[in-house]
Amino acid sequence: MPVNRPDDYLEMPDYKRRQLRLQKKIRHYEKHDRPELSPEDLLKYLRDHKIRSSKVLEKTRAPTDPNTNDFRKAFGSWSEAVRKAFGSGIAFDVDKDYILKSVPQFNLWSVKRFREARKVDPVSVPSWRSIRKNWGTYKNLIECARRQNLKLLLYEYLKLKRKLGHIPSLEELREANIRMDEAILFYGSKKQMDEFVVTMEG
Repeated sequence: MPVNRPDDYLEMPDYKRRQLRLQKKIRHYEKHDRPELSPEDLLKYLRDHKIRSSKVLEKTRAPTDPNTNDFRKAFGSWSEAVRKAFGSGIAFDVDKDYILKSVPQFNLWSVKRFREARKVDPVSVPSWRSIRKNWGTYKNLIECARRQNLKLLLYEYLKLKRKLGHIPSLEELREANIRMDEAILFYGSKKQMDEFVVTMEG
């Protein structure tokens, strides 16, 4: 008989309740007939649905669609399947150097910006786990990234200075697509930054 109310279930004899529980388990674990897909078909599925995240796959897939295990069996790992499907992103355990370079590349200068970027591109943007593993804290990463970025900015500044034969103006820096805002903020003013560069060259 159909069970529409809690009282219906309570009035059932024990064997009926056991049968009902068993039926629910069978339905829960029932396997859907899923077509066997070749590696090429699996890659096509990722491209057609623009899926780069295993979490997105499991949330959006239909019962007959491939799951993450299908991709792991075919390619060894989920990240390798994504790499083959899109030809971009990272399909390996990122190291400290990659994470450091990703900060200016993906504009990850704050935790908020990191979370936003991670949602948009969970393949290329390093995970929180990899950051903690390699840098301990996000603060450590940002401090090191700022120092590294400052060195790169000063290097580009020096190249332009030598090319022009004089200290470049802000307008000349902008024309060369060199943004020295962070360096100027670090030194206090452009004049102080210029003086430091002259001293460093001397």
